[in-house]
Amino acid sequence: MIGSMIQEPVEVTAEREVFAGYSDSLKGSSRIAALMVWMLLLPAEISWAQDTVQRHQGPYTVPAGEIVTAHLVVENGTVSVNGEVTGSVVVWQGDAVIRGLVRGPVVVFYGDVIVRDRGRISGDAATISGEIMLREQGTITGSQVVTTLRGLERQAQDVPWAEAARRAGLVEQARGYEPGRDPVADQPPGRRRTPGLRAPFYTYA
Repeated sequence: MIGSMIQEPVEVTAEREVFAGYSDSLKGSSRIAALMVWMLLLPAEISWAQDTVQRHQGPYTVPAGEIVTAHLVVENGTVSVNGEVTGSVVVWQGDAVIRGLVRGPVVVFYGDVIVRDRGRISGDAATISGEIMLREQGTITGSQVVTTLRGLERQAQDVPWAEAARRAGLVEQARGYEPGRDPVADQPPGRRRTPGLRAPFYTYA
């Protein structure tokens, strides 16, 4: 009688241990399932195939509410992103004004990166001979880089903003435009800088 009374709690404890182990395994499975769902919801990285690049001349605007699922390359004009761009934004001789969301890097040749009105860049922001400005609670999650063409050419192939600049095909164009001088002194007439707060940055020689 006494023996059975002593053994009973041992059996109950074992059951609790088994149940606890089973419960932990369920929690582990739930975590794995949640992680898989989260990964599926992440936007897939966009390749630089020809059909995933949108090229425009002159000023270009992504309206609020519109989502561009491609890389955006704009030459000779300012790009205004009021909606969302899931790829990179690369600009030649113009500014990039971000009021919406850009998930990839933003690279501007001879112009400024301006993030304003709660706009956000999830990737890097880089300008060749320009400025980076954060205004009205604009944010940049990645690195902020102010550099020269020479500094760009020194970057490794796998640096996201440098890769975007090369893939856009503007590095060779910049070499022809900048024969050993600072292109800021040779900007197109009529271009005006937008005044604002200059953001922290890294400079490459």
